[in-house]
Amino acid sequence: MQFSHGVFIYWIFTVAAAFALPEYALRTKVSCSACHSNPFGGGPRTVFGKVYGSHGYDRAETSGSDTYYGDFRVIAHYPLAHIQERKNGVALMVASASAQVPILKRENGGGLTIVSTLDVGSLSGGAISRFRETYVKYTLPSSTGLLTQFTLGRTYVPFGLMTDEHRTYTHMQTPTSIRDFEMGAGISQDFSTALHYDVFFSTGFQSAGKFSPNDVSYAATTNLRWNPPGVPALLGFSTSYHHQVRNPPFPYALAFYSVVSPQLDSLVSWGNEFTFARYWNQKSGMIAGFFLSSSPEFQNQVNESQSMGISEWFRVGLSEVVSLIYKFDYVAFDVRYPNDGFIRHGVGFRFFINSNVAVESRIEKAFAMHPVFKDAIIPATEDAFWSILRVWL
Repeated sequence: MQFSHGVFIYWIFTVAAAFALPEYALRTKVSCSACHSNPFGGGPRTVFGKVYGSHGYDRAETSGSDTYYGDFRVIAHYPLAHIQERKNGVALMVASASAQVPILKRENGGGLTIVSTLDVGSLSGGAISRFRETYVKYTLPSSTGLLTQFTLGRTYVPFGLMTDEHRTYTHMQTPTSIRDFEMGAGISQDFSTALHYDVFFSTGFQSAGKFSPNDVSYAATTNLRWNPPGVPALLGFSTSYHHQVRNPPFPYALAFYSVVSPQLDSLVSWGNEFTFARYWNQKSGMIAGFFLSSSPEFQNQVNESQSMGISEWFRVGLSEVVSLIYKFDYVAFDVRYPNDGFIRHGVGFRFFINSNVAVESRIEKAFAMHPVFKDAIIPATEDAFWSILRVWL
């Protein structure tokens, strides 16, 4: 990546929102593809997803079709410390239009569909980044409602607990956020009403859908999710592996995640994710945010270490439209020294103004426990207030 470190850091660390909500899957007990075009979950929503996301308001007239989806987000970001290197202000975070066009329809829900999203927001990155998910999806006919779907094209990796919050340390650690788009083929299948799996094969992670620089490179991700009817809990396990013939050792990662609630119709939920990764410290895009202004000796020490990440969030709904949120992020680049990690706390709220407008605000406090980083000016330890206004169609 050849653009400036400043632009890269600003893009990575100021864009955040959690509107892909795993607790919805917990409450509805349906597959992610019921609400989203992508069988992995996240991204453009279907009519069912639009209706469920209306939060009791009258559904918007624009929400009556699977064919299109629009997403518009404006972010205001202000560091709490006045440091010259840190940026602030208001930016057009996302301005995207998605199309889900059926090419072939069969009985019992089967068929072939093309899905593509174009984002022209000012924080969307370069030319190829403006085309987010762009893939062909084939759904096998099913008389039971249990789906088997194949995807081919550019999409994100189905690893761990999928949300829009790509700043989450566990996904920067691995690197598997909803903005880490890759080119590949995947299969998603419902074993039963309770058990779902995803498998995704790529020519290489962090290639953004371009050619890999190695003669032979391949990557594989698996995701298994257990979401039994009548049980207020969702459990999951993911793996990823990246093989590069000319560039060993080979990075791999594991994730364990869950979402639980006191009862299925409760407005209170708790989500958590634990990740372990090896050999990603020297390759992951998070290096710029965590190591840019710190000691290069430390980075060399952890290049081949096993890292550990933790993400936790608690959401308390005051009503169907207003909720309070606490989020905790942690990452240690060497699991043997957990006290040398990075920690971030965030407290805020989400308010749905109507069926297709929401605002989320949060104050975040972050710090590093290792002496090398305590006084370093790096985005990973930035204290900030941010607020996002989101409108969708």
